[in-house]
Parts: sequence; C-alpha cells; structure tokens
Amino acid sequence: MTAVHPLLNQTRDLLAKTLAGCSAEQVARHPAGDPACWSAQQVVEHLCATWRATVGGMEDRLQKGRPLRTRPTFAQRCSQLAVCEFGFFPRKREAPAAVRPKDAPGVPLNGDELIVRFSATLAAMDDALNRIEPQAKDAPVLTHFLLGPLNVRQWRRFHRAHARHHAAQVERIIRGA
Repeated sequence: MTAVHPLLNQTRDLLAKTLAGCSAEQVARHPAGDPACWSAQQVVEHLCATWRATVGGMEDRLQKGRPLRTRPTFAQRCSQLAVCEFGFFPRKREAPAAVRPKDAPGVPLNGDELIVRFSATLAAMDDALNRIEPQAKDAPVLTHFLLGPLNVRQWRRFHRAHARHHAAQVERIIRGA
C-alpha cells in the first residue's frame, strides 16, 4: 500500500479492520434485508465517490494556480469546528446525488477487494492534497457544499470524520445488527 498522510491512514484503517476477510455476500448484504439501505459495498462506493470528488476539485484548483478567495460564514465556521476539529458528523443527512452509490452495484467484491479499491482512491486523494498544500499553505482550497471553504488540513479531517461515521455503519452491516 502507498504511504499516505497519517490522518488518511487512520481513515483507511477504520474501514479495513472491519472489511478484512469478509465475503462478497457479507459486504453486499443490506441492513434488515432492505434494498433502500446501503450495503457495506455501497457505503464504500459512496466514500470513494466523495474522495474522487475531492480529487476533481483539487485538480481544478491546481489548474487555476491559486487558492480560493472566499471565506466561510459564521455558520460554516461553526460546522467546520464541529466536524473538522471535534470529529462530530451529523446523522440522517442525505448524501448529494453525485456521491450516492448506484442502484446496481456492479460486480460484488469481497472485503479484501474493497480495501484494495478504496485504498487506491484514498491514495489518489492524498496525492492531490499533497500537491496543492505547498502553494495553498493554510488558505482554503475547495468549498464543501455544507461546510464552506476548507483548507487541506480541514479536508483531511473532514474525510476522517466522514469515514468514521460510515465505518460504524459498515461494522453494523457486517455484524448483521
């Protein structure tokens, strides 16, 4: 596995410890047999979609060659503090359509295959964050749809809080709870 920033390594480990050794059937199972509830594979697909969206935003920002000029509102600063500093992640919020898993998940993967897949996506995001960090320093680099403009450090912490939120879901799905 490619070395990534320690926060993103923690993010990877949160998911990997639950998924390691799981069968394709375990990760494809929907909670309570309800197809409206995401399977573990769909949760991982959602996380990968958010990481890819961050990469896309960072690539766009790198092409522009400058950090954002916008500043967060007071409400956004409060949300940033809760999520990026304290790790609080709100529940029962619907994911934006662009990062929702597809209805038909495609080829079922086992837990180890999912780990390989999401590790590569996480490493790609880490690379994009590392490339933009020197020029941005502490300035905001990309705007989150709810949290507002975030700097590189905040993006890493957001993704860790987001993954922690979903890692608990994945664990419950795998346990069948």
